[in-house]
Amino acid sequence: MRLRENGRRMRSFGPRGTQAFKRQQLAFVAPSGAIFLSNSHRGTLRVTRLRPSGRLDAGFGRVGTAVVRLPFSTGSLVEPVAADAKGRVLLAGFTRGSEASRKGKGSDHFSLAIARLLPDGRIDNSFGEGGWVFSAVPKPLEVTSSTASIDSQGRLVLGATVTAPGQPQGGYLLARYLLGP
Repeated sequence: MRLRENGRRMRSFGPRGTQAFKRQQLAFVAPSGAIFLSNSHRGTLRVTRLRPSGRLDAGFGRVGTAVVRLPFSTGSLVEPVAADAKGRVLLAGFTRGSEASRKGKGSDHFSLAIARLLPDGRIDNSFGEGGWVFSAVPKPLEVTSSTASIDSQGRLVLGATVTAPGQPQGGYLLARYLLGP
């Protein structure tokens, strides 16, 4: 549902100001008003971009949905978190396990993971290695959740909740990434 400033439904946003999307969740709303939805399944992340009107943005991915093959299939949580000033979509989260390390992507433990999509929804292969950047989390810390945002200087800030085996309380891990040109 999209509301106007006065709290009333925006009628131009689908029937009666509402839209329904199966198996997708809201990822974020860009400063441009574009709405990003996502879902992941079996090593694939689907990112959908809607125009502020609620219609699919046909210039993004294939008829509004970009399909991103994750370089890992299990033990991970990566999702779209923001769009930068150039309209590129940033994906962020974490991965775990030896599958990523066997493929040369990250460590055999937990790693923070980020990627960047071009404004048309394709993976930005000039970013990191094949579009991905992995940062190993110090052992024995385990990541339980993450969140990310772009700061006022255009850098990606990724926060993770971490725990250590046998410790009753967890802590936080914070990483800042310079995103380059």
